[in-house]
Amino acid sequence: MTLQDVVGAGAVVLRDVAPNTTVVGNPARVVAERPAGWHDTVLTPPLAREAA
Repeated sequence: MTLQDVVGAGAVVLRDVAPNTTVVGNPARVVAERPAGWHDTVLTPPLAREAA
């Protein structure tokens, strides 16, 4: 798991999770995969994006 992964509440993760992946359930299963770099646009405040 990495900082870019999303794990649903109560999910039981039994194996490694690929980067940029969302997993949910018991046992955890992949429900979404995002392209690399998605977190840069989601977590950066809009004003900081305009200044760059």
